[in-house]
Amino acid sequence: MARSVTYRFVRCLGRGGFGEVYLAHRHTPDGLERPVAVKVLRLDLPDPKMAMARLTDEARLLTILNHPSIVAAIELTCVRDRVALVTEYIEGVDLSRFCQASTLLPPRVVITAVSEVASALDCAWSTPSPETGRPLALVHRDIKPENIRISRHGAVKLLDFGIARSTEVARHARTTAGNLPFTPGYTAPESFVALRHEPATDVFALGATLYRLLGAQRYYEGVRLTDQATLSTSADLYQRYLEDRLAALPRTQPSAVPLLRACLAYDPADRPDAATVRTRTEALAEVMAGPTPARWAREAPMP
Repeated sequence: MARSVTYRFVRCLGRGGFGEVYLAHRHTPDGLERPVAVKVLRLDLPDPKMAMARLTDEARLLTILNHPSIVAAIELTCVRDRVALVTEYIEGVDLSRFCQASTLLPPRVVITAVSEVASALDCAWSTPSPETGRPLALVHRDIKPENIRISRHGAVKLLDFGIARSTEVARHARTTAGNLPFTPGYTAPESFVALRHEPATDVFALGATLYRLLGAQRYYEGVRLTDQATLSTSADLYQRYLEDRLAALPRTQPSAVPLLRACLAYDPADRPDAATVRTRTEALAEVMAGPTPARWAREAPMP
C-alpha cells in the first residue's frame, strides 16, 4: 500500500467562526517534513456544506495567486474526517499584537507592512483568471490587523481569503443572510449603503488598519455600528468625522496624514488604487528613520 502524507499536530494557533487553525508538521512519503498551518472546519457548524464550500473557494483562490505577501496554499485535504486547508506556516505574530500604545511598531515598519499588503491587493486584482483570462478582480473584504502577519524574519503576509470575492472566478459559497460581509470598524461608507465590494473598499480597510497601527486607536473608536452607518449616508458629516480623527493622530508622523486622508475618503473614486498606495508607501518608507521590518524582527523579541 502506498504511503500517504501524514500530519502531526502541535498546537492550536487560533479559532474563528468557521474553524480552527493549527500548527502541524507535514510528513511526506519521501521522508521530508515541514511546519504548516492547517485550517480545519468545526464539527458543530449549522451549515457544514456551505462552510466546506467556503474553504474550498479559499483554497482555489490561493492557488491562483502568486505573491510573496500572500500566504501560499499547499493542499486541500481531509484530516481526521475533517476538511482541512493546508498553507505555509508563517512563524511570527499578527499585527493585532501591535495596536496598543505600549506595543506600537516603529512607523517605518508599519508603513512598509502596509506597502506589502497593498502590493498583495494589487496582485489579487490584476492576476489573470484561469477561467476567463481577464483580471481576477479579487476583493479580499476582510483587511484588518488580525489578518496581516509579520514573520520573525520581517516578511509580511496577508491571510484569510475566506470571504474574498471575484467576478472572474465562480464561487461555491454564498454570504448567509444575516451575516455581515465585512468587519465592523474597517468598513467603507459605500458598503453600508449598498453592500458594494470593490478594490476601493479594500483600500479603505487598509487605511483604517494603518490608522490603528499608527495611533493605537480604531478609526471608528467608540462609534457604534449604527452610527457608522449614519456617517455613511452624508458626505459632509463623514468628512468632518474624518478630519477630527486625523487631528487625533500623534503628531510624530505628519507625512502619513495625506495618505490616510486619501485611503479613508468618502467617495470610492477619490481613493487611490492599491498600486498607488504601494508606490506612495514605498516612497514614505525610504525617507523615514527607524529600522526596516527585517532589522526590527531581528532585534525585537516577538511576543
